[in-house]
Amino acid sequence: MKNIIDELAAWGCDIPSALERFDGDKALYTECLKIFASDENFAALKKNMAEKNTEEAFKAAHALKGVAGNLSLGSLYTNICKVSDSLKAGDFNAAAAAYPDVEKAKNEYDKIISE
Repeated sequence: MKNIIDELAAWGCDIPSALERFDGDKALYTECLKIFASDENFAALKKNMAEKNTEEAFKAAHALKGVAGNLSLGSLYTNICKVSDSLKAGDFNAAAAAYPDVEKAKNEYDKIISE
């Protein structure tokens, strides 16, 4: 069985800060990581980016940003921030340019947490 937490650390995630938020409960943290992988906001972000719906894309990106930040998910968080912040500023083109990096990081994340 692979150690998801070690793999996330190697991927650049700040595991100590995440575990501090989870009072050191690695099982709970791991469960939350798995739940986040299927967060409906990923699909909503993809759909709304394709439809150029800035308002709804921002809502999804902002929700993902919060959870990814609390889970200390390194590059996934950083890339979601770029999209969210661009959408908040009303710059859809910048968000669209940054969005492929969100998908790439999400795919890497999914590979890490899959069993």
